Amino acid sequence: TIKGIQEEGVIATAKHYILNEQEHFRQSFEWGLPNAMSSNIDDRTLHELYLWPFAESVRAGVASVMCSYQMVNNSYACGNSKILNGILKDELGFQGFVQSDWLAQRSGVASALAGLDMTMPGDGLRWEDGKSLFGPHLTRAALNGSIPMRRINDMATRIVAAWYQLGQDDTSTWPAPPPEGEGGPNFSSWTHEKIGLLHPGSNDKSTGVVNKFINAAGEGKNSHRSLARQVAAEGTVLVKNDEKILPLSHNGWGDEKKAWTGKVRIGVFGEDAGEGK
Repeated sequence: TIKGIQEEGVIATAKHYILNEQEHFRQSFEWGLPNAMSSNIDDRTLHELYLWPFAESVRAGVASVMCSYQMVNNSYACGNSKILNGILKDELGFQGFVQSDWLAQRSGVASALAGLDMTMPGDGLRWEDGKSLFGPHLTRAALNGSIPMRRINDMATRIVAAWYQLGQDDTSTWPAPPPEGEGGPNFSSWTHEKIGLLHPGSNDKSTGVVNKFINAAGEGKNSHRSLARQVAAEGTVLVKNDEKILPLSHNGWGDEKKAWTGKVRIGVFGEDAGEGK
């Protein structure tokens, strides 16, 4: 998947790094709690069980890794130097950039020093408050020495290197965004209108076309829906009950000589199984 995405010049992102194993309580201020839950784990289990997918992602050449919402051993994942600097960038040799999820960054200087390279735009500590924990604060931290310039350079290098590596500097393939060109994202996460803010969550109130209403799923035999159905069909396994080898019976379970009068329960499992009734 990573190679397929990046062969088209699109930056793939491996997420969520790491131990993001449940939805409930993984974010701050969720269900009235000021802090996210913490995934506490020993070093051996972390390496031998949970790190492998990310190790394989790095080996495949992934350009970006997104840190997770929750804490790891009581330190927020996007501000955890052990997992970002120590394991991801040092042990695994990851040369791309680490980005936060929305609201996953919970500090400014501390997260930059811990290995966070890019913050998700529009948010600070609260949803879409426009009070970035980087932005001008990162500039101020660099000027007053809180963050050494070598770290600022490292952050910028990792981001720009990925941009160049995937050929996103080629304007024949990637036209410049408005107002210089007609490129950039063809949809907005912040409005359903055609015209909207070009940089929502910032002080820049410039507007332009932000939604082009492109049918990204496609139509006809080449549509995503057709391909998804084909993949699902080809991945279906049918088992034939030769010589009653399977524990199944049209009459249900019990004495085969006596018809079953109770209900026969069939379990359908998976995300698309629907609601239980």
